[in-house]
Amino acid sequence: ITTLKPVHPLPGWWGKVRLFSGSISHPRNLWLDLDVTITGDLDVLVKPLEHGQIRACLNWAQSGHGGVQSSVMYWEGQSARIIDDLFDPADAHWPPRNDLFWDNGQVKWGDQEFITLLRDTQRLEVEYFDPAHVVSYKYHCLNGLPPDSLVQVFHGKPDPSEVNADWVKQCRV
Repeated sequence: ITTLKPVHPLPGWWGKVRLFSGSISHPRNLWLDLDVTITGDLDVLVKPLEHGQIRACLNWAQSGHGGVQSSVMYWEGQSARIIDDLFDPADAHWPPRNDLFWDNGQVKWGDQEFITLLRDTQRLEVEYFDPAHVVSYKYHCLNGLPPDSLVQVFHGKPDPSEVNADWVKQCRV
């Protein structure tokens, strides 16, 4: 695994925007936030893109508005470079605020909302992981590990270290 320092660091979640800069993208790129558990083979997540510039999850936590969730993302080479190219670093702020908005009225909370804005304005084509493979701990795993899930995302609280389920404990390193 090669680790890279950010070329132009941004505060908080905004730093993910820089993942798509031309200077660090590789032929195949899989991003996993640190607050995930992995319970299966990830090969299916990195199959070639079919029609999109990036593959991600629909955001489970956005009250059904269908935003893009950035805890797990896949892109190939420079396919998603537009995310970094169109981002204005002046928009990066921390901590998150509910009083700053994009032109479409969406709150400027972080990278997820920016990627969603690009998708909604037809500047970025997003395809989605199979919803059975990448799941939300809060929305899909409270009654146990779904049988086909490969990655479980712990967005917000609890963190994986705060969960006592045996399957989560087995994933800790």
